Amino acid sequence: MVSGSADPGADEFRAGTWQAGDISKGEDTAKLVERISTETSFPQAASTRFVAALYHCVVNVEGFQAAQFLHKVLQNPRLLVPCATHKQYLELLSEIYNYKTAQENRVRFNVYPSFPRLLMMR
Repeated sequence: MVSGSADPGADEFRAGTWQAGDISKGEDTAKLVERISTETSFPQAASTRFVAALYHCVVNVEGFQAAQFLHKVLQNPRLLVPCATHKQYLELLSEIYNYKTAQENRVRFNVYPSFPRLLMMR
């Protein structure tokens, strides 16, 4: 379950002091994943990497609106493609969310926190 010290929360988990994040945000993410899973033919919708990237958007991306994202996904489900990493999914979600959105209205996804503004938008 929790192995080694590579996980930053492992010590807290072992000590019994670890606390989950915002439950309502987790529930929002779960509902979004369920809708994507049932209304598209994207088999990776429930994969760990996709869910983690989507949760990151719900919790950390300022201006991210789940309803708007779902609308764009359902309008063009072929934009959802399998990715190998969490960061690749974040890039994909950013592209989908900002698809056909004017430059000044785009939501900035901080995919590379150590390298700000490296997102290449279309």
